[in-house]
Amino acid sequence: MRRRGLWAACMVLLVGVVGVLAVGTGFANDENANDEDAGAKCSEATLHGTYLLAEDGVVITGKDQVPFAAAGYEVFDGNGNVKSVFSLNFNGQVVDRNVHESGTYTVKADCTGTTKYPHMQNDLFIVHDGSMFTFLHTKTPDVVTSGFDLRGTAQRVDENAEDENAEVRCSEATLHGRYLFAYDGVEIRGDNQIPFAVAGREVRDDKGNIKGVASGNFNGEVFRNEPFSGTYTVNADCTGTNTFTDGTHIDMFIASDGSELTVVQTHPKKSVTSWTTKRVGD
Repeated sequence: MRRRGLWAACMVLLVGVVGVLAVGTGFANDENANDEDAGAKCSEATLHGTYLLAEDGVVITGKDQVPFAAAGYEVFDGNGNVKSVFSLNFNGQVVDRNVHESGTYTVKADCTGTTKYPHMQNDLFIVHDGSMFTFLHTKTPDVVTSGFDLRGTAQRVDENAEDENAEVRCSEATLHGRYLFAYDGVEIRGDNQIPFAVAGREVRDDKGNIKGVASGNFNGEVFRNEPFSGTYTVNADCTGTNTFTDGTHIDMFIASDGSELTVVQTHPKKSVTSWTTKRVGD
């Protein structure tokens, strides 16, 4: 199968991301929220636990738009400190894998906030219970973002985690059952960016085996209901890898209960994309 796939707190090459997020039934359906400030009382303690992320976008360099895709997770301690783990594909080159970074964050009473890492800064827009937030990359100043194509989301998946290495949480058995996925991106061919989109389902057996079926559109060429299979490994820190029989490799960042994961493709490098896979049944 033509799998193409990929949060980044990466260095100055990283572009900002405009957050697009559905929060439960959505802000519009919150009976208690008559406006954006109604009942909002947030602080650093609002953000605590592990949040999965997947994002893609572009870096503006002169007249060029250079694509990137990333996946990972952040761990907020509820006291203004944050740690992250991520992998990044920049313009078809996997420049970072499972990189660990530390930073700080602030949260205002109106549930807006900021994260600061050594090479980047984000504005945050937070659900009052801390379960989710959207973000926009605001620094470095030479990075320009706009449009719905530059998206990023974060959703809390482990409320009790205060450090990404605090305890052994994951193994191959963490991932089991049926999962759905959908993603799009570009393949780098010389100076050209070839668009593609894929959707499908997969089954993980909790022993390191995966099989599934997917359909896709690659630059106008459609393939339908194509089977795929492979193997996966999961580390104690809830990171992992997939290796498919067609040679595709992806890095995974996993919720400790196995309910969802974000991924980035690491081989072949030329495909730039990211997505979230969600469990829908056992």
